[in-house]
Amino acid sequence: MATECQQKGCCGPCDCCVTRCCPTDPVRKNVEVAGFLYDRVGGTLQFICMLSFLPAIAVLAKRDGGCYQACLNLGNGDDNWNLDDTYSGAVDDDVFSNTSTCFEDQCELPQWYCDDLGGTVLCKESTSCNVYGAKPTNIISLVATISGVTCAMLMPFIGAIVDYSTRRWEATAGTMALLVSTNLIQCFLSKGTWFPLTIIQGTLGGGAYMAHQVCLFAYIPELSRDPADVPNIMTSTKIYETVAILGFFVLGLGLPLAILTGCGPDNEVTGAVIGQVLVVMIGAPLSTLGISMMRKRPALHKLAPGENLATIGILQVGRTFRTLRSKYPNLLGFFAGYTLWESATGAVTTITGQYVIEQLTGLSFTFVAVPMILCIIPGAMMALYIAKKQLLTSKQSVIAATVLFTFSILMVACFAHSPETATAIFPFVPFVGMANGWIYPAQRNLLFELIPGGSEAEMMGFFQFCSMILSWLPPLSFIVLGNALGGDLRWALMVVPILHTLGAVILFFACDVEQGKKDIANTLSLRHYGDEAESGGMSKMDDVELTNVMTSSKHPEESANAITSTDDRTASVSSF
Repeated sequence: MATECQQKGCCGPCDCCVTRCCPTDPVRKNVEVAGFLYDRVGGTLQFICMLSFLPAIAVLAKRDGGCYQACLNLGNGDDNWNLDDTYSGAVDDDVFSNTSTCFEDQCELPQWYCDDLGGTVLCKESTSCNVYGAKPTNIISLVATISGVTCAMLMPFIGAIVDYSTRRWEATAGTMALLVSTNLIQCFLSKGTWFPLTIIQGTLGGGAYMAHQVCLFAYIPELSRDPADVPNIMTSTKIYETVAILGFFVLGLGLPLAILTGCGPDNEVTGAVIGQVLVVMIGAPLSTLGISMMRKRPALHKLAPGENLATIGILQVGRTFRTLRSKYPNLLGFFAGYTLWESATGAVTTITGQYVIEQLTGLSFTFVAVPMILCIIPGAMMALYIAKKQLLTSKQSVIAATVLFTFSILMVACFAHSPETATAIFPFVPFVGMANGWIYPAQRNLLFELIPGGSEAEMMGFFQFCSMILSWLPPLSFIVLGNALGGDLRWALMVVPILHTLGAVILFFACDVEQGKKDIANTLSLRHYGDEAESGGMSKMDDVELTNVMTSSKHPEESANAITSTDDRTASVSSF
């Protein structure tokens, strides 16, 4: 005899279809999963174009700051040139220096120089070549630092919109529109526009991307009622993101190499413009489609008299912390560790980018980034396999990923630290990629186990806040240490493994997962799921007094208490 689920058709708006009717296809359970995936792919493309934009502004900043490359005549004495010549400026008649660009029959040597009072030195070691008061070789980390500070300041306001208004969907759409607009403006990158465009990217671009993350990630715990679906969704998302990144490498970075001639850094600038055009053309429609598949959500809280969206987020930071400390200390332990290791993980791309460009001069960052990105997929699949087979607990999986990150970066610093040893980076790059692919689904799986019901949006927002509050620290530390060491970035790279290690240690000692699950057990009935919008379970949007909980027809008094009780609710998402 056919079951009710079989009779009604798999994955219709019925209870059986949001449990295990479609165990391998969460998308069919809730169309918002598909929307989430589409938007993540589009957003990833909007973000990953930084891989071509950052090397381009590094070239323009060094030229603007007075640094130059030696020029080698093509086909004229090339056999007498070797890599050592790049450390001594103009060494023979075939090499010309003290020019910002080379002629068409010449090729720039890898190293950049500056004419200091004491003689010609490497640009990264110079004390006189500056651009707007900063070393031009630090421009990449400076952009990351500015972006981190901007995002940390912006998060409380964005969180307030998500938590205290019914505008989560509008904020999701608006922040993506702003992100696409900033990338569209970057298409006009040139010698005369690089600095204002860099400021726009570091403030509006970075802020829009992370604000969009806050809005979008608030949907994650609501995408499926079955916790077993979450690893599938997170791993699938990471895989799709990686495929999008590889597509960008093929088109955004490979296409310029195929169509541009010459060997100079001008190709970096032209390639960046081509990359920006492509991500706007492809990423914007994908995100538009994804956002159109997401549904509106009710407000979690109502503003009290005298409160407003501009200030409630800042006030709520302390309330959220106190609530976590008093009611969910193990979740607080997770957030404390996550704040440290995520600041390092998020800075890996920018820091390693500057390390490859400035420390391992002559090695294209593209050739380093491609194998790293390729290995994200097996890393994400490994995280899913570990979760499914329960080879490690969620906590152990996160710690193992941070250990792999630490080991990989340490090996890079030990063996790849100069132009002569640059190729030694390649054996370790795949492990950096695997660790990156592993840690993201692993940490989200662990977070999902610890989130109280009815507080999904606020905790996912706090999750994003923690990811940004110290995001400025690694690139700023990298700049300070590099300058203190006379431009040598080898040991400045240590900031990444140090933060990963500290985060893992805090997680190990401060987060008891089993106790954390007990702490939230009586809140899980308050969890709201995206499929309820179609089945009628979602609260109507007519009233302001709405909350992100499931209305129970059997126990309406529980729903009412959930709406009005402040003691049984965690603090607001505005803490982001």
